[in-house]
Amino acid sequence: MPECLCSLGRYKDAVACYQAVKPLTMFHDVCGLALSLFMAGQLKDSYQAYEQAFQLADTDADRSCVSNRHGHGWDTH
Repeated sequence: MPECLCSLGRYKDAVACYQAVKPLTMFHDVCGLALSLFMAGQLKDSYQAYEQAFQLADTDADRSCVSNRHGHGWDTH
């Protein structure tokens, strides 16, 4: 559901949905939260969420993806 909200441009609603998940410990969900926060203009919180996602990443590919978004232009595609 939060992914749909984000794709519709309803970033603050997506953030609220992600934050309602307790505990938020799944890599994909934390990445979704980080992107939603970024798109909602909450850059500091987004940065922290990407840091958490990096810690949760199981593979080098996932860590690379997080590092890319976290530090290089925030490409959303």
